[in-house]
Amino acid sequence: MGAITKPALQDAWQPDPTITANQTIRRSILAEDRRLKAAHPWLKHQDLIGAGILGAVVLMMTLTALAFLNDAIPGILAVISMAFAMSIAHEMEHDLIHNLYFSSSKKMHAFAMGLIWVIKLHANPYWRRLVHIRHHSHSGQNEDWEERLIGLGQPFGWRRIVATVYPFGAVLFIKSTKSADPTFSVKTTRRANMPAAIVFHLLTNLQILDWVLPAEYHEMVPNVVWSTVSALVVLWVLPSILRHACLSLVTTAVHYSDDIPRGNVHFENQILDHWAFVPLQLFCFNFGATHIVHHYITPQPFYIRHLVAIKVHGEMIAAGCRHNDLAILSRANRWSK
Repeated sequence: MGAITKPALQDAWQPDPTITANQTIRRSILAEDRRLKAAHPWLKHQDLIGAGILGAVVLMMTLTALAFLNDAIPGILAVISMAFAMSIAHEMEHDLIHNLYFSSSKKMHAFAMGLIWVIKLHANPYWRRLVHIRHHSHSGQNEDWEERLIGLGQPFGWRRIVATVYPFGAVLFIKSTKSADPTFSVKTTRRANMPAAIVFHLLTNLQILDWVLPAEYHEMVPNVVWSTVSALVVLWVLPSILRHACLSLVTTAVHYSDDIPRGNVHFENQILDHWAFVPLQLFCFNFGATHIVHHYITPQPFYIRHLVAIKVHGEMIAAGCRHNDLAILSRANRWSK
């Protein structure tokens, strides 16, 4: 065997082009972030903006509830309005998980987290902080609990469909998540999310009883109870289902899993801005088109991330980031085609 020539030796030590591109993309994101804040100094007041957004969410939900209860809007419009408000609250919760608001006030931070938990009627935000931070450290790997619990990497069958529609469908993937990573705690997961699950299922089952109970049994319960349950289902349960379903379908369509290199953000996400996903994006704040930016730079409020994405998408696509890979689910989220 002949000796390795100098050019061949240099080629063997060429840096991974995706790593180089990742560094360039991160610099571009941060540069656009600085430009936006310099052009609009009010963007630097994150606590004030966060409080304003959360207050607007509460006001929107309150007005929607009053309008529905006074027969000013139909139920379907109430569900849509509440789900949209919940989607904004979810973005706020996500930013709070990354300590982007109220980091200097533990009480205000805890109040915001608790309020959003009530608004969303879904996962415990403190448990979600644990799994979400882990998601960034192990995206697409066996240790990525957040995505494993909604079926990432599994064939797109009935279990993934149920987990997408049903806000507590993660129960279907608890065992497989434990098998993939023995450090995952089934007990902690169930205990942390039990309060919201109890309320969700209590209201759902009472609504079903309202529909199916014979008259003689139905009349044993005061009408005010049935009307309250029905109102809460329209204003709380159904919007929670709609928001969760839209976000779950989009998030499982943007993340890659199982056959991607560990720690290389280039392979973790795609840009999903196809027109067919627009109805879903409305209820997860354009998650599909912008989440990849968050994986590159995590400590960035969601409203700035959306502005930055407009500027850097072209550079990401030019660097080889996947764009509208609509076959991702048919490959069970594998990168390889």
